[in-house]
Amino acid sequence: MPAPIAWNRSPLPENRFAPLPLGAVCLEGDARERLRAERGGDDEERLCRAFLLADEGEQHEAVRRLKDKLEKEDGVRLASLRALMRLHGALNDASVAQALLETLKRYYDGMQDAPALGADSAALAADLTQTALWLYNLTGNKALLTLCAKLRAQGPDWTSLLHTFPQTRPVKELLTEEDPAYWRADGQTLAAALRACGLRALYEGGMKNETAFQAAWKKLSRYHGAAHGLFNAEPLLAGANPARGVLSNVTEELARSLETLQWTLGAPECGDAAERVFYNALCASGRRQQANQQEAAQGSGPAATAIAASGMWMAARDGLAAFGYAPCRVKWVVGGAPVRRTPTKAGKKIGRNDPCPCGKLRPNGLPMKYKDCCGRNVR
Repeated sequence: MPAPIAWNRSPLPENRFAPLPLGAVCLEGDARERLRAERGGDDEERLCRAFLLADEGEQHEAVRRLKDKLEKEDGVRLASLRALMRLHGALNDASVAQALLETLKRYYDGMQDAPALGADSAALAADLTQTALWLYNLTGNKALLTLCAKLRAQGPDWTSLLHTFPQTRPVKELLTEEDPAYWRADGQTLAAALRACGLRALYEGGMKNETAFQAAWKKLSRYHGAAHGLFNAEPLLAGANPARGVLSNVTEELARSLETLQWTLGAPECGDAAERVFYNALCASGRRQQANQQEAAQGSGPAATAIAASGMWMAARDGLAAFGYAPCRVKWVVGGAPVRRTPTKAGKKIGRNDPCPCGKLRPNGLPMKYKDCCGRNVR
Protein backbone atom coordinates (compact mmCIF):
# COMPACT_ATOMS: atom_id res chain seq x y z
CA MET A 1 0.00 0.00 0.00
CA PRO A 2 1.53 3.35 -0.99
CA ALA A 3 2.19 6.06 1.56
CA PRO A 4 -0.17 9.05 1.81
CA ILE A 5 0.91 12.42 0.43
CA ALA A 6 3.20 14.29 2.84
CA TRP A 7 2.18 17.95 2.54
CA ASN A 8 4.39 20.64 4.05
CA ARG A 9 4.13 21.20 7.79
CA SER A 10 4.35 24.62 9.43
CA PRO A 11 6.62 26.61 9.43
CA LEU A 12 7.31 25.47 5.86
CA PRO A 13 5.14 27.32 3.32
CA GLU A 14 2.11 25.56 1.87
CA ASN A 15 3.05 23.74 -1.32
CA ARG A 16 0.84 23.64 -4.41
CA PHE A 17 2.07 20.22 -5.55
CA ALA A 18 3.57 17.12 -3.94
CA PRO A 19 5.12 14.01 -5.54
CA LEU A 20 2.92 10.97 -6.02
CA PRO A 21 4.34 7.70 -4.66
CA LEU A 22 5.71 5.13 -7.06
CA GLY A 23 2.97 2.91 -8.40
CA ALA A 24 0.46 5.72 -8.87
CA VAL A 25 1.58 6.34 -12.48
CA CYS A 26 2.26 3.77 -15.21
CA LEU A 27 3.62 4.79 -18.60
CA GLU A 28 1.96 3.72 -21.84
CA GLY A 29 2.62 4.09 -25.54
CA ASP A 30 5.97 5.21 -26.94
CA ALA A 31 7.20 6.46 -23.57
CA ARG A 32 6.70 2.97 -22.15
CA GLU A 33 8.71 1.44 -24.98
CA ARG A 34 11.52 3.95 -24.42
CA LEU A 35 11.63 3.05 -20.75
CA ARG A 36 11.47 -0.69 -21.38
CA ALA A 37 14.52 -0.44 -23.67
CA GLU A 38 16.67 0.97 -20.85
CA ARG A 39 18.92 -1.14 -18.70
CA GLY A 40 21.10 -0.47 -15.69
CA GLY A 41 21.11 2.77 -13.73
CA ASP A 42 21.42 3.42 -10.02
CA ASP A 43 19.02 2.17 -7.35
CA GLU A 44 16.63 5.09 -7.79
CA GLU A 45 16.41 4.65 -11.56
CA ARG A 46 15.86 0.88 -11.29
CA LEU A 47 13.10 1.36 -8.72
CA CYS A 48 11.33 4.06 -10.72
CA ARG A 49 11.54 2.05 -13.93
CA ALA A 50 10.06 -1.06 -12.31
CA PHE A 51 7.02 0.80 -10.95
CA LEU A 52 6.45 2.93 -14.05
CA LEU A 53 6.32 -0.27 -16.12
CA ALA A 54 4.17 -2.05 -13.47
CA ASP A 55 6.55 -5.00 -13.82
CA GLU A 56 6.14 -7.09 -10.67
CA GLY A 57 9.34 -9.06 -11.29
CA GLU A 58 11.47 -5.92 -11.63
CA GLN A 59 9.69 -4.34 -8.65
CA HIS A 60 10.51 -7.31 -6.44
CA GLU A 61 14.16 -7.27 -7.55
CA ALA A 62 14.58 -3.50 -7.09
CA VAL A 63 12.96 -3.58 -3.63
CA ARG A 64 15.05 -6.60 -2.62
CA ARG A 65 18.29 -4.86 -3.62
CA LEU A 66 17.49 -1.82 -1.50
CA LYS A 67 16.33 -3.82 1.53
CA ASP A 68 19.44 -6.00 1.36
CA LYS A 69 21.57 -2.87 1.51
CA LEU A 70 19.66 -1.68 4.57
CA GLU A 71 20.27 -4.98 6.35
CA LYS A 72 23.89 -5.64 5.35
CA GLU A 73 25.41 -2.17 5.44
CA ASP A 74 26.18 -0.18 8.57
CA GLY A 75 23.53 2.47 8.01
CA VAL A 76 22.21 4.00 4.82
CA ARG A 77 24.68 5.05 2.15
CA LEU A 78 24.24 8.72 1.33
CA ALA A 79 24.06 7.84 -2.38
CA SER A 80 20.83 5.88 -1.71
CA LEU A 81 18.86 8.65 0.04
CA ARG A 82 16.56 9.46 -2.89
CA ALA A 83 15.96 5.79 -3.70
CA LEU A 84 14.92 5.06 -0.11
CA MET A 85 12.53 8.02 -0.02
CA ARG A 86 10.85 6.60 -3.11
CA LEU A 87 10.82 3.11 -1.58
CA HIS A 88 8.98 4.44 1.47
CA GLY A 89 6.42 6.11 -0.81
CA ALA A 90 5.80 2.88 -2.71
CA LEU A 91 5.52 0.55 0.32
CA ASN A 92 4.70 2.89 3.24
CA ASP A 93 7.34 0.99 5.22
CA ALA A 94 8.04 2.79 8.51
CA SER A 95 11.39 0.99 8.91
CA VAL A 96 12.72 2.80 5.81
CA ALA A 97 11.83 6.21 7.24
CA GLN A 98 13.38 5.20 10.59
CA ALA A 99 16.62 4.14 8.87
CA LEU A 100 16.80 7.48 7.05
CA LEU A 101 16.15 9.37 10.28
CA GLU A 102 18.97 7.50 12.06
CA THR A 103 21.31 8.19 9.12
CA LEU A 104 20.67 11.93 9.27
CA LYS A 105 21.12 11.91 13.06
CA ARG A 106 24.55 10.29 12.67
CA TYR A 107 25.46 12.79 9.97
CA TYR A 108 24.31 15.68 12.17
CA ASP A 109 26.33 14.42 15.15
CA GLY A 110 29.47 14.09 13.02
CA MET A 111 29.26 17.40 11.16
CA GLN A 112 31.66 19.15 13.51
CA ASP A 113 34.50 16.74 12.72
CA ALA A 114 33.62 16.02 9.06
CA PRO A 115 34.92 18.17 6.18
CA ALA A 116 32.46 20.75 4.89
CA LEU A 117 30.53 19.99 1.71
CA GLY A 118 32.06 22.26 -0.92
CA ALA A 119 30.94 23.23 -4.41
CA ASP A 120 31.85 19.78 -5.75
CA SER A 121 29.26 18.21 -3.39
CA ALA A 122 26.24 20.27 -4.46
CA ALA A 123 24.18 17.19 -5.36
CA LEU A 124 24.90 15.45 -2.02
CA ALA A 125 24.08 18.58 -0.03
CA ALA A 126 20.81 18.96 -1.94
CA ASP A 127 19.89 15.30 -1.36
CA LEU A 128 20.61 15.58 2.37
CA THR A 129 18.49 18.74 2.59
CA GLN A 130 15.62 17.19 0.64
CA THR A 131 15.67 14.07 2.83
CA ALA A 132 15.63 16.22 5.98
CA LEU A 133 12.64 18.27 4.76
CA TRP A 134 10.79 15.14 3.64
CA LEU A 135 11.34 13.52 7.05
CA TYR A 136 10.23 16.72 8.77
CA ASN A 137 6.92 16.57 6.90
CA LEU A 138 6.52 12.99 8.12
CA THR A 139 7.65 13.39 11.74
CA GLY A 140 7.56 17.09 12.66
CA ASN A 141 11.05 16.80 14.23
CA LYS A 142 12.40 20.38 14.15
CA ALA A 143 15.99 19.24 14.58
CA LEU A 144 15.79 18.35 10.89
CA LEU A 145 15.29 22.04 10.03
CA THR A 146 18.41 22.84 12.07
CA LEU A 147 20.31 20.30 9.95
CA CYS A 148 19.13 22.09 6.79
CA ALA A 149 20.46 25.42 8.10
CA LYS A 150 23.83 23.83 8.98
CA LEU A 151 24.14 22.27 5.54
CA ARG A 152 23.40 25.66 4.02
CA ALA A 153 26.13 27.33 6.13
CA GLN A 154 28.71 24.75 5.01
CA GLY A 155 28.36 25.17 1.26
CA PRO A 156 28.63 27.97 -1.30
CA ASP A 157 25.93 30.64 -1.63
CA TRP A 158 24.35 29.19 -4.76
CA THR A 159 21.45 31.64 -4.64
CA SER A 160 23.71 34.66 -5.10
CA LEU A 161 25.78 32.89 -7.75
CA LEU A 162 22.73 31.94 -9.82
CA HIS A 163 21.38 35.50 -9.67
CA THR A 164 24.65 37.11 -10.73
CA PHE A 165 25.69 34.23 -13.03
CA PRO A 166 29.05 35.39 -14.38
CA GLN A 167 29.48 32.48 -16.86
CA THR A 168 28.23 34.22 -20.01
CA ARG A 169 30.83 32.66 -22.34
CA PRO A 170 32.04 29.13 -23.03
CA VAL A 171 34.32 28.05 -20.18
CA LYS A 172 37.84 27.09 -21.19
CA GLU A 173 38.89 23.53 -20.52
CA LEU A 174 42.08 24.78 -18.80
CA LEU A 175 40.31 24.71 -15.44
CA THR A 176 41.04 21.74 -13.19
CA GLU A 177 38.76 20.09 -10.62
CA GLU A 178 40.91 21.50 -7.83
CA ASP A 179 39.90 25.00 -8.90
CA PRO A 180 36.62 26.21 -7.25
CA ALA A 181 35.78 28.01 -10.50
CA TYR A 182 35.56 24.61 -12.21
CA TRP A 183 32.53 23.56 -10.16
CA ARG A 184 30.79 26.92 -10.65
CA ALA A 185 30.84 26.18 -14.39
CA ASP A 186 30.19 22.43 -14.26
CA GLY A 187 26.83 21.55 -15.83
CA GLN A 188 25.94 18.74 -13.42
CA THR A 189 26.85 20.85 -10.38
CA LEU A 190 24.77 23.79 -11.61
CA ALA A 191 21.82 21.46 -12.23
CA ALA A 192 22.05 20.33 -8.57
CA ALA A 193 22.46 23.95 -7.41
CA LEU A 194 19.08 24.81 -8.95
CA ARG A 195 17.53 22.18 -6.66
CA ALA A 196 19.47 23.44 -3.65
CA CYS A 197 18.07 26.97 -4.04
CA GLY A 198 14.51 25.72 -4.32
CA LEU A 199 14.91 23.67 -1.15
CA ARG A 200 16.43 26.65 0.63
CA ALA A 201 13.32 28.66 -0.26
CA LEU A 202 11.26 26.13 1.75
CA TYR A 203 13.05 26.34 5.09
CA GLU A 204 14.48 29.86 4.82
CA GLY A 205 12.03 31.74 2.57
CA GLY A 206 12.99 34.89 0.72
CA MET A 207 12.17 36.14 -2.75
CA LYS A 208 15.79 35.75 -3.82
CA ASN A 209 15.72 32.01 -3.11
CA GLU A 210 12.33 31.61 -4.76
CA THR A 211 13.41 33.33 -7.99
CA ALA A 212 16.91 31.81 -8.27
CA PHE A 213 15.72 29.13 -10.71
CA GLN A 214 13.97 31.59 -13.03
CA ALA A 215 16.95 33.99 -12.99
CA ALA A 216 19.51 31.26 -13.68
CA TRP A 217 17.40 29.44 -16.27
CA LYS A 218 16.90 32.62 -18.26
CA LYS A 219 20.66 33.25 -18.41
CA LEU A 220 21.56 29.62 -19.06
CA SER A 221 19.15 29.59 -22.00
CA ARG A 222 20.45 32.91 -23.31
CA TYR A 223 24.18 32.24 -23.15
CA HIS A 224 24.41 28.44 -23.36
CA GLY A 225 21.01 27.41 -24.75
CA ALA A 226 20.65 24.70 -27.40
CA ALA A 227 18.06 23.39 -29.83
CA HIS A 228 16.99 20.66 -27.43
CA GLY A 229 15.73 23.32 -24.98
CA LEU A 230 18.37 22.88 -22.28
CA PHE A 231 21.95 24.17 -22.11
CA ASN A 232 25.24 22.89 -23.50
CA ALA A 233 27.67 21.39 -20.98
CA GLU A 234 30.50 19.00 -21.88
CA PRO A 235 30.88 18.91 -18.82
CA LEU A 236 31.61 22.66 -18.43
CA LEU A 237 29.26 25.27 -19.86
CA ALA A 238 29.92 25.30 -23.60
CA GLY A 239 28.05 28.31 -25.00
CA ALA A 240 25.29 28.28 -27.60
CA ASN A 241 27.39 26.91 -30.46
CA PRO A 242 25.30 24.27 -32.31
CA ALA A 243 28.41 22.10 -32.59
CA ARG A 244 28.46 21.60 -28.81
CA GLY A 245 26.21 19.28 -26.81
CA VAL A 246 25.09 18.12 -23.38
CA LEU A 247 26.34 15.14 -21.40
CA SER A 248 23.82 12.58 -20.16
CA ASN A 249 24.82 13.04 -16.51
CA VAL A 250 23.77 16.70 -16.80
CA THR A 251 20.30 15.77 -18.06
CA GLU A 252 20.01 13.13 -15.32
CA GLU A 253 20.80 15.65 -12.58
CA LEU A 254 18.49 18.21 -14.14
CA ALA A 255 15.63 15.69 -14.22
CA ARG A 256 16.04 15.18 -10.47
CA SER A 257 16.20 18.91 -9.81
CA LEU A 258 13.13 19.79 -11.88
CA GLU A 259 10.96 17.20 -10.09
CA THR A 260 12.08 18.64 -6.74
CA LEU A 261 11.50 22.22 -7.90
CA GLN A 262 7.95 21.40 -8.94
CA TRP A 263 7.37 20.38 -5.31
CA THR A 264 9.21 23.32 -3.71
CA LEU A 265 8.24 26.17 -6.07
CA GLY A 266 5.30 24.95 -8.16
CA ALA A 267 6.46 27.29 -10.96
CA PRO A 268 5.21 26.68 -14.53
CA GLU A 269 8.77 27.16 -15.85
CA CYS A 270 9.82 23.98 -14.03
CA GLY A 271 7.16 21.92 -15.79
CA ASP A 272 8.11 23.38 -19.18
CA ALA A 273 11.78 22.55 -18.62
CA ALA A 274 10.88 19.03 -17.43
CA GLU A 275 9.07 18.41 -20.73
CA ARG A 276 12.15 19.49 -22.65
CA VAL A 277 14.26 17.06 -20.64
CA PHE A 278 11.92 14.15 -21.35
CA TYR A 279 11.11 14.79 -25.00
CA ASN A 280 14.29 16.45 -26.30
CA ALA A 281 17.41 16.21 -24.16
CA LEU A 282 16.95 12.57 -23.13
CA CYS A 283 16.25 11.63 -26.73
CA ALA A 284 19.51 13.37 -27.54
CA SER A 285 21.48 11.38 -24.99
CA GLY A 286 19.87 8.24 -26.42
CA ARG A 287 21.18 9.27 -29.85
CA ARG A 288 17.69 9.44 -31.39
CA GLN A 289 18.50 12.91 -32.73
CA GLN A 290 21.77 14.12 -34.17
CA ALA A 291 21.46 17.91 -34.68
CA ASN A 292 22.99 19.89 -31.80
CA GLN A 293 22.88 16.85 -29.60
CA GLN A 294 25.14 14.54 -27.73
CA GLU A 295 27.90 12.94 -29.78
CA ALA A 296 28.07 9.17 -30.05
CA ALA A 297 31.13 8.92 -27.80
CA GLN A 298 29.57 10.93 -24.98
CA GLY A 299 27.54 9.68 -22.04
CA SER A 300 25.96 6.32 -21.46
CA GLY A 301 22.41 6.71 -22.78
CA PRO A 302 19.09 8.04 -21.48
CA ALA A 303 19.44 6.74 -17.92
CA ALA A 304 17.15 9.43 -16.47
CA THR A 305 13.97 8.67 -18.41
CA ALA A 306 12.51 6.96 -15.34
CA ILE A 307 13.39 9.94 -13.11
CA ALA A 308 11.88 12.45 -15.53
CA ALA A 309 8.73 10.37 -16.06
CA SER A 310 8.18 9.98 -12.31
CA GLY A 311 7.46 13.71 -12.00
CA MET A 312 4.98 13.98 -14.86
CA TRP A 313 2.00 13.76 -12.50
CA MET A 314 1.80 15.19 -9.00
CA ALA A 315 -0.79 15.57 -6.27
CA ALA A 316 -2.42 19.01 -6.07
CA ARG A 317 -4.50 20.51 -3.30
CA ASP A 318 -7.64 20.06 -5.40
CA GLY A 319 -6.79 16.79 -7.14
CA LEU A 320 -4.01 15.92 -9.59
CA ALA A 321 -1.71 18.01 -11.79
CA ALA A 322 -0.09 16.91 -15.07
CA PHE A 323 3.34 18.25 -16.08
CA GLY A 324 3.68 16.24 -19.31
CA TYR A 325 1.57 14.88 -22.12
CA ALA A 326 3.02 11.36 -22.41
CA PRO A 327 0.26 8.70 -22.31
CA CYS A 328 -0.07 7.46 -18.73
CA ARG A 329 -2.40 5.48 -16.51
CA VAL A 330 -2.85 7.22 -13.15
CA LYS A 331 -4.31 5.43 -10.13
CA TRP A 332 -4.76 7.59 -7.07
CA VAL A 333 -7.39 8.49 -4.47
CA VAL A 334 -8.30 12.19 -4.63
CA GLY A 335 -9.70 14.00 -1.59
CA GLY A 336 -9.68 10.96 0.70
CA ALA A 337 -12.24 8.95 -1.29
CA PRO A 338 -12.27 7.28 -4.71
CA VAL A 339 -13.50 9.49 -7.54
CA ARG A 340 -16.92 8.31 -8.68
CA ARG A 341 -19.10 9.46 -11.50
CA THR A 342 -22.37 10.89 -10.14
CA PRO A 343 -25.39 10.49 -12.46
CA THR A 344 -27.24 13.72 -13.21
CA LYS A 345 -31.03 13.97 -13.16
CA ALA A 346 -32.82 15.86 -15.89
CA GLY A 347 -35.25 18.54 -14.73
CA LYS A 348 -38.82 19.01 -15.96
CA LYS A 349 -38.95 20.18 -19.56
CA ILE A 350 -40.24 23.73 -19.98
CA GLY A 351 -43.37 24.01 -22.14
CA ARG A 352 -43.59 26.69 -24.82
CA ASN A 353 -46.58 28.32 -23.12
CA ASP A 354 -45.10 28.11 -19.60
CA PRO A 355 -43.83 31.27 -17.84
CA CYS A 356 -40.23 31.98 -18.87
CA PRO A 357 -37.78 30.90 -16.12
CA CYS A 358 -35.88 34.19 -16.49
CA GLY A 359 -38.81 35.97 -14.71
CA LYS A 360 -39.33 38.72 -17.29
CA LEU A 361 -42.77 40.42 -17.13
CA ARG A 362 -45.06 41.93 -19.77
CA PRO A 363 -46.07 45.63 -19.55
CA ASN A 364 -49.32 44.53 -17.92
CA GLY A 365 -47.41 42.74 -15.13
CA LEU A 366 -48.07 39.18 -16.33
CA PRO A 367 -45.11 36.82 -16.88
CA MET A 368 -43.73 36.42 -20.39
CA LYS A 369 -44.32 33.05 -22.02
CA TYR A 370 -41.24 30.94 -22.71
CA LYS A 371 -41.96 30.90 -26.49
CA ASP A 372 -41.99 34.71 -26.57
CA CYS A 373 -38.84 35.18 -24.45
CA CYS A 374 -35.85 32.90 -23.96
CA GLY A 375 -37.41 30.07 -26.01
CA ARG A 376 -38.11 32.23 -29.04
CA ASN A 377 -35.53 30.48 -31.19
CA VAL A 378 -35.99 27.02 -29.66
CA ARG A 379 -37.75 24.49 -31.85
